Amino acid sequence: MSEKIELQAQSRDAKKEKVNSVRAEGFIPAVVYGTGLPSISVKVKETEFGKVFAKAGETNLIELIIDGKAERVLVYDVSKNPIKRKIESIDFIRVDMKKKITVEIPLVFVGEARAVKDLGGFLVRNADHVEVECLPEDLINQIEVDVSALKEIEDSVKMSDLKLPAGVELTSVSDEVLAIVIKQEVEEEEPVAAAEVPVEAEKEKENKEAAK
Repeated sequence: MSEKIELQAQSRDAKKEKVNSVRAEGFIPAVVYGTGLPSISVKVKETEFGKVFAKAGETNLIELIIDGKAERVLVYDVSKNPIKRKIESIDFIRVDMKKKITVEIPLVFVGEARAVKDLGGFLVRNADHVEVECLPEDLINQIEVDVSALKEIEDSVKMSDLKLPAGVELTSVSDEVLAIVIKQEVEEEEPVAAAEVPVEAEKEKENKEAAK
């Protein structure tokens, strides 16, 4: 289980506290919903959320403390201003610790493929995440994909090759290729044709030589 990550939040009256006023005070408006309970409007400190989100992302549990009461949540969605790129709102989704959840976990490629180092191949990554199912307490923040075993051109790592910790399962195990080493195509340069001398110029040169 990942380290415990806490975030303080304050309940917010969505009818009285306008989102622009909330943002002007250094907070981000947010909503908490899920597990069949009523949704709650809250606000979190912009600076604090930035630190927490850097650790938790969307795949680690957050202990959201709302007016002193704890809720186990995941960050479900973060909306940003398309121009300023500042976070404008957040959706938190509650989780039931006794029920499995489905999440997308990022892939981190590690190691150096020998086919790249020794044979001059090129490593192609076909995926950057996979979907898994697990209990909330078994959530992981990334899955490592070791490519050091790729020794020959066309060697690959498939989804079925992934090694997952206990309690974490792929939602679909297939032969989908996550990474493969391909041969680098080297474009052959076309030979430069010798410059052709125009027929008229050649004849003129011959006439001058004859006149000498």
